[in-house]
Amino acid sequence: MMIEELVNHDIGGHIPCYDVEELISAVLPSVSEPLFKQLRESVFGQRHIKARFGDTRPSEGHTAEDVAFLPLATLFADVATAVSEDDTHESLVVMEPRPNQSSDGDTLHQTRPDAQTRVKQSRAAGIVHHPTKTEPLFNASWYDIIMTYEYKTKKNDVYFLDNVKKVLWSMSQTMSMDPTRLSTLGLTIEDTTARLWYCDRSSWAVSTPFDIFEAPEYLLRIFIGLSIASIEELGYDSSMERIAIEGVEHNADYVVGRGTRVWRVRELDANTGELGKLDYALKDSWVEANRVLEGEWYQVLYDAAKDDPARMKQTEEHFLKVRAHGVVHTTDDEEQTTLSQRRNRCIEHADVLKLCSNLEFLATTVLSMTISNTPNLPPTWIPFLGRKFQNRRHYRIVLIGIGSPLDRCTQWSEVWTAIIGACTALSLMQRANLVHRDVRPANILVVGNDVKLIDLEFAGYFNPTTDSAECEDLTGTLYFMSGEVAARQYQFMHSWPPHVRTRYDLPPPFRHNFLHDAESIWWIVLFYFAGTEPVAPGIKFEAQTEARSKQVVSWFPRRIEGRSSPYSNPVATPSLLNSAIVIRPDAYKPVYDIIIKWLDMLTAKFEAFWVRTDGSCNESELNMVHGMFCKYLVSVEKLVQPVGQFDSAWRLPRKVPAPLVT
Repeated sequence: MMIEELVNHDIGGHIPCYDVEELISAVLPSVSEPLFKQLRESVFGQRHIKARFGDTRPSEGHTAEDVAFLPLATLFADVATAVSEDDTHESLVVMEPRPNQSSDGDTLHQTRPDAQTRVKQSRAAGIVHHPTKTEPLFNASWYDIIMTYEYKTKKNDVYFLDNVKKVLWSMSQTMSMDPTRLSTLGLTIEDTTARLWYCDRSSWAVSTPFDIFEAPEYLLRIFIGLSIASIEELGYDSSMERIAIEGVEHNADYVVGRGTRVWRVRELDANTGELGKLDYALKDSWVEANRVLEGEWYQVLYDAAKDDPARMKQTEEHFLKVRAHGVVHTTDDEEQTTLSQRRNRCIEHADVLKLCSNLEFLATTVLSMTISNTPNLPPTWIPFLGRKFQNRRHYRIVLIGIGSPLDRCTQWSEVWTAIIGACTALSLMQRANLVHRDVRPANILVVGNDVKLIDLEFAGYFNPTTDSAECEDLTGTLYFMSGEVAARQYQFMHSWPPHVRTRYDLPPPFRHNFLHDAESIWWIVLFYFAGTEPVAPGIKFEAQTEARSKQVVSWFPRRIEGRSSPYSNPVATPSLLNSAIVIRPDAYKPVYDIIIKWLDMLTAKFEAFWVRTDGSCNESELNMVHGMFCKYLVSVEKLVQPVGQFDSAWRLPRKVPAPLVT
């Protein structure tokens, strides 16, 4: 992820800015006044901090940055020594100036912070296996870094911006690479003007500027807080330990968000220490605090089928079983970003440090922030959400069953079997009055001979009407989102007589319904049709596939990251298909014919369903809608089988980064 993507997508173009004292109190352990006075006397005595810099400001000297700010490392060492001399604390960290050496890790990032605070006992996994190199780690690893520092001896907007870009990048690497990391810190200094930076899974944060010469107590408070902190207070999840494994370790896409990772695990007998023989999937993520936990939705589905043996058999075929699930506790309290990371501070009423397209500092504007639990939406919608704090809980779920996702299939027959299985799973969800809200290839899992629909974290009950005028939380995945969901409004509205419609000036609140899940299945098939080519010896389809992809891209502007723009929805305008995907290999004609017929059925259902401006709808048209589509897909399955194997290299246009927020 480039720095532009980080600022635009993860940060949302601006960072909540808090008073320096408030931010320090939120993200670092408290220091009693007697201890602070004792350590200040031990470190400074009667001298001013300026004396450590030779009574010269960095901007007044003629030395390089690494030399000019070297006194900070000695100051930190003195603080850590003084802390360790106290019987009640033992410093776990050390500060190192590292201007010419990049930190090691599982990736090829060559970022070089000007200095870093790291844990003394390395948390790296010894030997890291990398596709291009395998070597022992040095003492300094991204997995050990608590805080990164960026310095400039001069103070102006250009130097400030350079420091900001570097510190944000370093912090993002720490958070995305390390699955045991809960939060991380940064410090930027231009001459003597400093800012403290922080991020966790809920949000980024920055302090108001402070002068390390005029207000050295803030710098001292930061150094003391780091020196007395426990491993949890330093931002680590003590319930996990990294170990060296073969293969590639995948990073989290973004710092702010769920940070979801999934591992293959086995159960360890607590009494005998023996490792079980069954493989499970452990999913670790940070979920919105007010969201129903994923394991509870699985329970709803199994409870709904408990009195019907045939339905229970289908449920077991199409949904995983939960071995265990719950919110993580590393102390007496559950891990929440508001509680365990921020000590219930720095949540509301923040100013904003705003960044524009060329990463210039524009202004600090007042913003009233309130706690929100809006789900992790696609980047297209980040401009709508960037200013809301999302409290998150650290959640783990262990699921029975290991399989292969649909996006690894290379045969059209495999794709079709999985699609039919997903439709059957959706019909079971509909019988329980549940919508999935995130149907995509990665969430359709082939486990042995069964097809499972997974990732129920965004599921919810379907409720077509409500007394509230607020629009419900919207979710989905790029490329496979229903057109109405992407537009956040109904596109098939029932017309009232003019004298009645005047009573309703606002559009009805939008609700995700069963048809939207059904449309996502259609998008998946279209994605395979437009983005792959048949495997045929001696025949190449590159030019043809490229032409087809360019035509189809007109439907996906809303899926371009970071930007919301008009688009043509083929479900609302079926005639688009007739001109857009006629360029195809002959072998794909059966799939093309199915897509056209399927689209006609979808459009007819949307038109029959309709929604009035007061939110009421023709709900009867939704009855067993997934069962209807499932029957159709089964009836045409034989037509797809001869299509055979396809090239799984996706040909649809890649995600296009939008201009940065201005």
